[in-house]
Amino acid sequence: MKRNSCFKAVAGLFALTLVLTNSSCSLFRSEPRKTEPDNSESEVITDDNDFHSYNAEEIGSPLELDTVKSIQKLGNTDKVLITGTYGKSDTKIYLTDLTFNTYEELKLDTGASDNASCYYCAGVSPDGNIVVAATVIDYGDFEMPDFSDPDFDSENFNYDAMLEAAELSFKLITLDPNGKQLSTKDISGLEEYDTDDDPNTYAAIYEVFPCDSSTLIVSISHETGTTYALMGTDGSIVRSLDFGSDTFLNSLCINNSGEFAFSTWNDDIAVIKTIDPLTYQLTRTDIPVNIGLSNYLTAISAGHGDYDYYALCSKNLLGIKKNGEPETLINWTDSDLNGDGISAMLALDNDEFIIYENTYSTGTGKFFRLTPRDASELENLTILNLAMIYEDTTVKDKVSAFNKNNESYRIRITDYSGYTQYNDDSKLINTPVKQLKADLADGKPIDMVCFSDTSVFYGMSSSDTFADLYDYLGTDDTVSKDDLMPSMLKACEENGKLQFITPSFGFHTYAVKTKFWDKENWTLDDVIKAYDKLPANSWLFQSSHTKSDIFYILFENMNIIDWSKNSCSFDSPEFIKLLEFCNKFPETETKDDFVYTEATEEEREEYYKTHDGAIRSGRALMDYLDLSSLRNYNHAKYAGFMDDITLAGYPSPNGNGAAIIPNNGFGIIESSENKDECWKFISGFFTEDYQKNSVMWGIPSRISAFDKMLEEACNDPVRMDENGNALPASDVEYVNGENVTIPNLNDDEKNVLRSYIMNAGTNFTAPYDSEITETILEETEAYFTGKTTAEQTAKSLQDKITDLINE
Repeated sequence: MKRNSCFKAVAGLFALTLVLTNSSCSLFRSEPRKTEPDNSESEVITDDNDFHSYNAEEIGSPLELDTVKSIQKLGNTDKVLITGTYGKSDTKIYLTDLTFNTYEELKLDTGASDNASCYYCAGVSPDGNIVVAATVIDYGDFEMPDFSDPDFDSENFNYDAMLEAAELSFKLITLDPNGKQLSTKDISGLEEYDTDDDPNTYAAIYEVFPCDSSTLIVSISHETGTTYALMGTDGSIVRSLDFGSDTFLNSLCINNSGEFAFSTWNDDIAVIKTIDPLTYQLTRTDIPVNIGLSNYLTAISAGHGDYDYYALCSKNLLGIKKNGEPETLINWTDSDLNGDGISAMLALDNDEFIIYENTYSTGTGKFFRLTPRDASELENLTILNLAMIYEDTTVKDKVSAFNKNNESYRIRITDYSGYTQYNDDSKLINTPVKQLKADLADGKPIDMVCFSDTSVFYGMSSSDTFADLYDYLGTDDTVSKDDLMPSMLKACEENGKLQFITPSFGFHTYAVKTKFWDKENWTLDDVIKAYDKLPANSWLFQSSHTKSDIFYILFENMNIIDWSKNSCSFDSPEFIKLLEFCNKFPETETKDDFVYTEATEEEREEYYKTHDGAIRSGRALMDYLDLSSLRNYNHAKYAGFMDDITLAGYPSPNGNGAAIIPNNGFGIIESSENKDECWKFISGFFTEDYQKNSVMWGIPSRISAFDKMLEEACNDPVRMDENGNALPASDVEYVNGENVTIPNLNDDEKNVLRSYIMNAGTNFTAPYDSEITETILEETEAYFTGKTTAEQTAKSLQDKITDLINE
């Protein structure tokens, strides 16, 4: 118990930093149901009326920060305060001026020793002074370990001694605009917000907002949530503030009327609320802000001229008028920026802005000065319209790079994710895919699509909607068909036509002990025969034991629904056999309640040893295996099964046993007049350099990049330190009370994986359709509870699903 308490105390700063980071980019999403995205009919820009573009000039040099939380001007001076986070727990504060040429990191004197952990949050007072609340844990002479070191001995470390040495304190520090420390006060009154009896958990301040020279609003984090309070500049908590249990104060600022304003969320729309500066009560002047489809609001600040506020959003920067009407001032994509990485903004008096953008693909952040772009720069630019179903930040990074380096073409993004719509009866009436298909049928100007949901192409294989990308592979020096993984190409084909292509993909299969099955693929009959040879009361899967769970796993790759033809075969003998086999298993889990409530620690350990070890002991037939990380193969072989394994895949009638999940599949619309330019953009995801060196999820689609990934899995694992240096790392699993070291892939294992992943028969995982899924769930549940026969269930599903997929 003492050790757990110690973890709470040590983890306190890490948790606070996460809260700070999250609050700086709060995802206040607004997805109005009836708003349609702006699909301009014009393909050539003739003016900037609907093209909200600014020039983005990089300024200053990169800071040692992972995230910039705020950029604040200090009163009437030209000084600027930058606050942000670095690493897991470091918070940093920098001082610069409006040129952003040089930065001074503020080193605060808290009175603690060099062996102290400090968390800072800072705000700017109206008089230009800087106010910092510091949480300090001072360990004195105690030698602190590196908890992230894989060789750290957590079992034998003396946590009690560390706790005994730790001294907790809270300081309120005031600095002048030049960074000179003026005063340091002890913060008092926080103990009243400690809601846990454990003396090693504590309430702490994670946000400060100076209201004037003597008063601050502070956010206090404690065991049960967040409380807002008034605090004096002498460090004393004056009283709590009640803004309602559901109100979160995001991005506090002082508006042009002298009120304190912040953004929050109210039902299904973003809202700007204000606080009376005399009573510290919420006023009645809430401003609802319709920020548009699939957009989210990060921060607000006081506006200039016609605008009461500026709102920093993921897609754009808005000017908010007095009546709450938003007007797009800057579109990030049109300005060669990626809004996903823009975390902070400073509005200047001359229609200029300073923003900070963190680029995910490179892991670097930069400051930019934004100035209005001259309309003449936009003349005669040809627009490539990219339809995206759920925007991806890596794609947006590439769009920004394409736009920056192209004088004739620009890509504009339409995000369809906001089209998930329900009626008043909570019935799904529209989806992003349905809306995109409708727009394509209506002839909307779309040049290419990007998606992870392959149902974009279902039912369209016989149409000429999409260009055959085989016609483009090998037409330049970027990538040819022979460069790419055959399994990926096969999965992206329909009737010999390459309808789309994906830079990387997830690769899922099922593994089984070789002594039970020694071939790569199997049918449902094969599974039933193998299972029947196991001892009585054995499990089919390691972790899924009930009728319904087993049904959905086996159903995944049975091809009962042919999405390419919008047909189904629920009334087939194969599906009836599937139902009858699944019906052999328990209806519910049989775990005993005593395991969670009454069992001793020894009984609990024995229970989990038996259940977790079912696949090792041969009491379970197969287990799920995600090969998106290649070392998972040896984790399964040496820790999961502790035996030789066969990659058998999902049972399927056609031998396509593995399942692929595309990562950003791309397709080109056949009717586009700019298909060659679209391919130039798409092919950039398949270059040798991008495939080998970019941050990608899963298996790279280029064979050479996949081979590099294989070689890395044959070498000792490494971890990256905070400076980007590779350090040795261990790869260990805890099995049966012992640590099992997972070896690197040997040549035989590497060859097995290479052959299987490159050449396996694959299917894309079935798309999720809530109405179809709910129908299947209802009908199969009736059978599994004895209310219908297998034949009746099959007939009913055949009729209902046929109607649904042909709507």
